[in-house]
Amino acid sequence: MNLPNKLTMGRIILIPIFTLMLALNWPAGSITILGTKIALSWFIAMLILWWHH
Repeated sequence: MNLPNKLTMGRIILIPIFTLMLALNWPAGSITILGTKIALSWFIAMLILWWHH
């Protein structure tokens, strides 16, 4: 399995995890960066996309 296929499979596996993180309203589901509150799942997604570029 080449790298693009591994990345695709990893993203497919992460879809349910991100969906649950967005659907559940838990106190640890968001973080504040520079005074802006964002969902933790979006922050993780941004980090993953930034890391792969």
